[in-house]
Amino acid sequence: MEVATIFIVGHYNEIPRGALLLVSDVPVTPDGVKTEASDKAVTSKWADQHLDIGIQAMTNIGQSRDKIKHFRY
Repeated sequence: MEVATIFIVGHYNEIPRGALLLVSDVPVTPDGVKTEASDKAVTSKWADQHLDIGIQAMTNIGQSRDKIKHFRY
């Protein structure tokens, strides 16, 4: 739902937008239901990498001098 909000508001305001999703569950498999332990394991393993990717993507956009509205991070 949060990602949908980012895209709807971004589209309406003509703001370039994107999202990185860190998914810690796979509910279509019996052992894929998110637990507190599995969520912590996924977060500790992947959160830093996801943040680095997001920061690098925003930096690349800023350095390419593309027109960006409300560019802050």
